[in-house]
Amino acid sequence: MRLSLCPAFREPLAIWRNLIYRCRAAQTRPLSNEICLAAARSGPEKLRMAKRFDFLAQWRSPMGMLMMMTVAMGVAFSVWRALINNFAVERVAFTGAEIGLLQSLREVPGFLAFTTVLFLLVVYEQRFALIARIVLGAGTMATGFFPSELGLYVTTMVMSIGFHYFETARQSLTLQWLDKENTAAQMGRLVAVGSFASIASFGLIYLFFQIL
Repeated sequence: MRLSLCPAFREPLAIWRNLIYRCRAAQTRPLSNEICLAAARSGPEKLRMAKRFDFLAQWRSPMGMLMMMTVAMGVAFSVWRALINNFAVERVAFTGAEIGLLQSLREVPGFLAFTTVLFLLVVYEQRFALIARIVLGAGTMATGFFPSELGLYVTTMVMSIGFHYFETARQSLTLQWLDKENTAAQMGRLVAVGSFASIASFGLIYLFFQIL
């Protein structure tokens, strides 16, 4: 038995799908004004539905993915960087020598970033970026569960591997997906989004310390 859509959904979906086909042919994205104008002729309810579809389409665009990737990287690395020194000294009794060794180990995966091209022979770049993001998040999350010298070294290496591979893939995807005419402006927006995510992370850390 075939499932049919509710009549209230059919026309906004048809409008949105038609615009997607047209925009793909013209190599542009759906325009909110055009969607709203087409849906407004069918009533306020379908206008709201069309706006919702357009919002989802914009977030499922390459720029939306790049923004979410930038926020994820900014939050993960900012939290790790803000807490690692105090955690290493207070929980693991690190001195300056151990912290220096820790920071040296953190930079080692940066020399191996060129191996990204080898992974891209067997996996798509978008998928590789998501896998690297998961590794970065896992390394950051696991740091607090291993308050020992060896545990801190291992989790730092895991976090750094994910970070450097993820950053390499993210920059590559940014240059591939953005239009040449708008590359500078869009990259500026991504930098601003990442900075805002870092500042928000620092503020949340401060609030948590005040509450807890």
